[in-house]
Formats: sequence, structure tokens, C-alpha cells
Amino acid sequence: ATNQQKKLEAHISWTIAIVLSIIHWIFAVWSSTFNATTFDEVAHIAGGLGQVLYSDYRLNPENGVLPQMVSAAVMNAGGVKFPSVSDSNTPEGISWLFSDAWELGYRTLYQEGNDPKKVLLLGRSATALSGMLTVLLVHGVARQVHSSSVFGSLVPTALCAFCPTMLAHGALITSDGWFAFFMNLAPVCVHWMLEQSGWRAPSSLAREAAASVWCGLVAGVAVGCAGVAKHSGVLVAPMALLLLAVHL
Repeated sequence: ATNQQKKLEAHISWTIAIVLSIIHWIFAVWSSTFNATTFDEVAHIAGGLGQVLYSDYRLNPENGVLPQMVSAAVMNAGGVKFPSVSDSNTPEGISWLFSDAWELGYRTLYQEGNDPKKVLLLGRSATALSGMLTVLLVHGVARQVHSSSVFGSLVPTALCAFCPTMLAHGALITSDGWFAFFMNLAPVCVHWMLEQSGWRAPSSLAREAAASVWCGLVAGVAVGCAGVAKHSGVLVAPMALLLLAVHL
């Protein structure tokens, strides 16, 4: 195939992948409207709003900071009200003092004049973006694995976009959606960094050295995001060591 044909195939492939990712987001958000508030979402809502409004990370520290902040930023922009916690003699103030994310999350949903459906829709719409990015990531990796084959890359992309598990859980206001994305992205970036770093064929060319530094920065950001998406992000470390052993 000529370069022009390859560019056309890449354009078609990525266009279809983007459309599939948008469809995934729509389906995930739409299907989530039929779900009541799930258990973990209550604490994530309070934790995220506490971080966004007060830069306070005491609420729900057992879960990832990044996913909570993303959903809370959208909820805050959408006008969701958080309980007033300035007076430590009120129930809200006492809950804040003792880092009771469950009580503050419950009050945010049901006792502050917010529409619970709106709160959930805003937060879930933001969280579902992780599914969109995961679909695109799968497509990008599949193109590398299948030598830029349109069919070979779109089949796994479609399977990811319409995966029942991702559609059912990817939009919930928890850490799982973003963690799934970054835990797939991080090893891919580490692999890319090792490929560019010349572990197989060391080179002193300045251009390749600059590319290696850039890849290292991207990989570092991806690994860091996996860590702040969920504490299980530490699992990237043994993955990276395994990839390093393969590349040596």
C-alpha cells in the first residue's frame, strides 16, 4: 500500500474509533440513569467535593484522588451544593471535623436541595470519559499490534466499546473507570519508553536522546496518574520491571 493509502486507512480507522468511543460514552451514561445511587458513590461524591472546594483530602482517602476530583469538578461546575461545614457545632460541621464522608455525601445528595438525579448524572458523565479514553487506547495499541490493519484494530476497539462490564460500571462515580484506563496506559507508555530508550540498540544520536526523554516524561505521568487513580497503581512497578527484563 502507498503512503496515501495508509494515511487514508489510518484516518478511516481513527474516525470509526472516535465514533465508537462516543457511542460508548452515550450508552454508559444513559444506562447509568436507570441505576440508583450505589454504595461507594456516596463517599466519592463527598471526597471529591471536599478536595475541589476546600483542597482537603481527608474525606475518602482510601480511594484515588484523581477520579474523585474529576467527577467533583463537573458537579461543582453544574451547581451542586455541598453542606456548609464552617460551624463545628452543626451536624455537617461535626461530620467534617471527623471526616465522615458518608454523612456528608448523603447530605449532598438528599438534604442540601440538590436534585439527586442531576448530581449523579453530572458525576457519572465525567467518570464515563474514562471509558471513552480506554476505547481509544485499545484502538491505538491494536493498530500497533496488528500493523495498522483497519480490521485488526477495529475488532478489539468495538469489543471494548460494547463490553457489558465497562458499560455497566464505567460511569459509576468510583475510582474503577479511571484506574482501568491508567493501568492500561501506564504499561503501554513504559513499553514505548523502553523501545525509544535504546535498550535493544543503544544510540548516541541527540534526536533519539530527546525522544527518549520525552517518552520518559510521558511514561512518568502515566504511572503517576495510575497511582493517584487508585492505590492499586503500585502494581505498575512489577509490570515495569517485567517489561524491562523483556527489553534487556
